[in-house]
Amino acid sequence: YEENMVIEFDKMKKLCWETIEQLDHRNLNDLFDFPTSENITEWIFENLKDKIPLHSVKFFEGTNKYCEITSD
Repeated sequence: YEENMVIEFDKMKKLCWETIEQLDHRNLNDLFDFPTSENITEWIFENLKDKIPLHSVKFFEGTNKYCEITSD
């Protein structure tokens, strides 16, 4: 991707779902030593950062509970 370019929403959605599908219906204890919201959020961020321009990833665990990872 080029810096400061807007990405097509459909492409972004596809890449996000491909990442999330790796976790869906899986035992997270088999994927992470400690499957905390923070570790899952960081994993999602790391898996997407080279595919789409990211500023942050926010992982919700309920209505008002979430973890957010931002780029440097």
